[in-house]
Amino acid sequence: MIRAALVLLLCGLTLVLGLFTTVVQNANHARAAELSILQRQWEMREAANAQASTLTQAHLPGVRNMPLDPKRQRKELELRKQDTTLAQAKVVAQ
Repeated sequence: MIRAALVLLLCGLTLVLGLFTTVVQNANHARAAELSILQRQWEMREAANAQASTLTQAHLPGVRNMPLDPKRQRKELELRKQDTTLAQAKVVAQ
């Protein structure tokens, strides 16, 4: 009788341990997903800071910096191309 009670207790504790392990694993999975999002955001901020730093270090006095937004970069390149075309036209006209 005592042996059966001990076996039943051991089986019950095994089930409790399995449930506890499942809860801990689920919590760890949720934390890992949150950490992954934070790491991606951190990497994007680092890349943006590196790009801004490079632009700042490469700045020439009197020349505007390129915007970081790709749409604004295209507009800026078009404006610079137009300015270059106008400058070349002035040189040819002289």
